Amino acid sequence: MPTIEFNKDDLMELLGTELSDSELENKLTEIGVELEDIEDDKVEVETTSDRIDLLGVEGIARSLDTYTNEKGLKKYFITEEGLTLKDKGVEVRPKIVGAVVRNIEMTTPALKSLIQLQEKLHGTFGRDRSKVSIGVHDIKELKFPLKYEEADPDSESFVPLGKDEEMTLREITKKHDKGKSYGSIVSNAGKWPILKDADGKVLSFPPVINGVITEVTEGTTDVFLDVTGTDLEAVEYALNVLVTTLAERNGEIHEVELVKDGERSSFPNLRPKEFEVDKEFVEKTIGIEISEDELEKYLNRMGHNLVDDEGKKVVKVPSFRADILHQVDIVEDVAIGYGYSNIEPELPNVSTIGSKDELESFTDVARELMVGLGYQEIMNPTIRNKKVLKDYMILDSSEDLLEIKEPVSEKYTSVRDSLLPQLLETLSKNTHNKYPQNIFEAADTLKKDDEKPYKASSDKKLGTVSAGKNSDYNSITSELKGFMDGLGTSFSLKESSKKFLIDGRCAEIMVGGKSVGVVGEIHPQVLGNFGIETPVSAFEVNLSKVKELEE
Repeated sequence: MPTIEFNKDDLMELLGTELSDSELENKLTEIGVELEDIEDDKVEVETTSDRIDLLGVEGIARSLDTYTNEKGLKKYFITEEGLTLKDKGVEVRPKIVGAVVRNIEMTTPALKSLIQLQEKLHGTFGRDRSKVSIGVHDIKELKFPLKYEEADPDSESFVPLGKDEEMTLREITKKHDKGKSYGSIVSNAGKWPILKDADGKVLSFPPVINGVITEVTEGTTDVFLDVTGTDLEAVEYALNVLVTTLAERNGEIHEVELVKDGERSSFPNLRPKEFEVDKEFVEKTIGIEISEDELEKYLNRMGHNLVDDEGKKVVKVPSFRADILHQVDIVEDVAIGYGYSNIEPELPNVSTIGSKDELESFTDVARELMVGLGYQEIMNPTIRNKKVLKDYMILDSSEDLLEIKEPVSEKYTSVRDSLLPQLLETLSKNTHNKYPQNIFEAADTLKKDDEKPYKASSDKKLGTVSAGKNSDYNSITSELKGFMDGLGTSFSLKESSKKFLIDGRCAEIMVGGKSVGVVGEIHPQVLGNFGIETPVSAFEVNLSKVKELEE
């Protein structure tokens, strides 16, 4: 959950009113923002990562004002100025949009807030700049049209922020702190992104660093905003958040026309999104009864407008609300507008009383045992790809995996049938930390099963890996014994052979004459595939089978 800091007086000035600390806490809670701390004039709050419009004090002030005064959808005016951005085509980072905001009141708090907003957008919505990155430029030294193009990393140079001498793009990735952190995003490409003005002056090297020529300071009044990335919808959302945030500082939004391959499009696009909403669905989902006027009131509190469209109720949603994807998201906003504290809990009209599933309780015991053995629990996504789940484990990639029919990312294409691959992947990302490293995960795995109604079955498994110079077969089987003894389960080991484990140093875990898992030392080839240079031992136990055999 991202946290942001801001000056309390600055918030009150944006709101146009004064609030006590307790009043501020109550109002922040109403809009779904948690107050962490107030010390002197510094306020720290925690927001949700999906509400990117609340990553700055301006967005919080707008949301508080809209909620309190039921203002509904806020309109922003865009001026046409004839400014142009030419996209020459950048393969490694193909999407760019831009806009200009003029006459900003760039006070010290405003500048700090803008820098913080940029950093928070990068770290959350932008996925550490790999998906979205932002450039903010003082335009007093620039001449339009601007050009976004590919450049030779060894011949193109400019003076980056924080330096006083020219550096080539490649030198920046090796010598500049930002280059070391983010250069890898584009370093595998032959040509790298560059943004220039009409006179050839370099604005930035996206997504790494801006040039000193466009540095924004407290005296800045007019800025050009560029947002680059891999997904057009994402870069548009980020741009919309930025321009509307600066508009809260009395900035005037000016459009920039993007020209690419002879086609023209203008940004920012602040037209509201539209979602059809059904009042009965809202009432049933939340568990309340409201009139149409009340529905409109609660939507207005959240910055939306409710309109009639040929007999249908349509909600107009602000262009900066990237979190609204479905009618159910509208329902959530109605609940916030209504007030969660105003929803009266009711006992469900069922003949039974709910309780925790026995397998989940059994799994909780298993987790506690592993923590007691000195292991740290982690959680990985259930979906990954064959490269990690099979290829890195030197298993046949054609082995049965449940696959997603139309995956949106190459990273997430298949459902895991084992926890060990991702545990090893976690180790691979922590090779810079000291050893030993002992981690585990207890979670669901899925596999194909033609006998089941949905052609799939799930098993609750516990997987653990131990990395360090003393990690071997004897040490991991000792850990396994402590774990199984804690469960109160008798077991034996049966000599076995698994491709991802070293022959002669692995075994099947047997309970009641049936295999419930494996234990052993990870094969060096597997370790090499994951980039791990220290010995690793592991075991994986099918908790569903163990629980079933004990009954």
